[in-house]
Amino acid sequence: MEDLKQVLEQRICLCEKRDRRNYFTAFALLTLSVVASAATAIAVAIDLFPKVMIAALATAPGIFILIGATFRFEQRARWYWRKRIRLEKLLRRHKFEGMSEADVSKQWNAIDEDMFHEWPGFGSGLSHQDSDRVPT
Repeated sequence: MEDLKQVLEQRICLCEKRDRRNYFTAFALLTLSVVASAATAIAVAIDLFPKVMIAALATAPGIFILIGATFRFEQRARWYWRKRIRLEKLLRRHKFEGMSEADVSKQWNAIDEDMFHEWPGFGSGLSHQDSDRVPT
């Protein structure tokens, strides 16, 4: 049988990895968008490439921004960060305040339920059924 503390620590580690991966993906898309925009301006100014290539390069920033807005990497990074913080708090309460495993399990279930409703899906804004919920 797995130890609750060990399973909780593994989940915290997983949340941290996903937080970082989503954050760096959002950062990379934004950086690529800015670089592609600057490259397009330079290519036009010095007439470096044929018009077809410049037009293709000019679409890159919009594509990167659309990908970021659709997959919502930054919002997902924040979601994983919030979940990780809540789980770390629960782990500390178990380790240092003597919270029982049963209480840890109950609160962990509550965290999972609450966080499920906050998950940033695809596109922008909250879904219609979740529009009355404000993320904590």
